[in-house]
Amino acid sequence: MNGSGVKKLPCLLSPQVFQVLPLSRSDCKKPTLVSPPRPLSSSLTPEDSQRLEAAEILYRNTKAEQLRSFESLEKTVDAWLRRRSPP
Repeated sequence: MNGSGVKKLPCLLSPQVFQVLPLSRSDCKKPTLVSPPRPLSSSLTPEDSQRLEAAEILYRNTKAEQLRSFESLEKTVDAWLRRRSPP
């Protein structure tokens, strides 16, 4: 508890949570993608909005193990683009 009498909750990925909850670290696949707040998205240009939507789609359709490093992300995006672009 802090000085105000309110108990602080641990971070969701902290070891303390895994001691309390019936979860293991392997149960935590990939984080949920949270959409940006509406005021920000309404201020985006149409091109930026399309890029954001494409990034969200790519993220949702990528396996968790491919999201662990920049190198694997780069390979995933490269493979995705090669499959969808004409030779």
